[in-house]
Amino acid sequence: MYREMERQAVQVIRESAVSGPVTLLRSAEARYAGQGYELAVGLPLGDLGPRDMTRLRDDFDRAYAARYGYASAAGQVEIVNWRLSAVGAGPRLELPRHGRGGSLGTAMKGRRAAYFPEKGGYVETPVYDRYRLSPGVDLYGPAIVEERESTTVLPPGCGGQVDEFGSLLVEVQP
Repeated sequence: MYREMERQAVQVIRESAVSGPVTLLRSAEARYAGQGYELAVGLPLGDLGPRDMTRLRDDFDRAYAARYGYASAAGQVEIVNWRLSAVGAGPRLELPRHGRGGSLGTAMKGRRAAYFPEKGGYVETPVYDRYRLSPGVDLYGPAIVEERESTTVLPPGCGGQVDEFGSLLVEVQP
């Protein structure tokens, strides 16, 4: 069963543009007969024999005892799922980097009143266009950053910076 699963898994990985090594990991999800929850237990590669099944049982009992505080050496163990994971490294992806550009002022859309309890009410708050924020630009709250998908609110005392990939990194202060 595992040989066929491994063959198929390697084939799928190769079709996914992975040409390097493929790591195969086997496991079984086991439980005491009649129980509703399983624990994953690792299995070795290669043909499995009686020693491996004894080791599987011992590993299951140890994992069960670690999770629940006891194990039942006399309890019947059933395997619910036989699992195989195949992992291969694909081509290295390079994210586009954005050059430094405009100032914070070029991204400002305007101002609006926003409620900040730490300021005791509404505060005139600058609003920035997320797509016009250039790498290296620093923001300080209170501020609002708008984009199509979301809005980021920086409360007073919080700061943010646009990194070289265009990500907005926000540091929240307690």
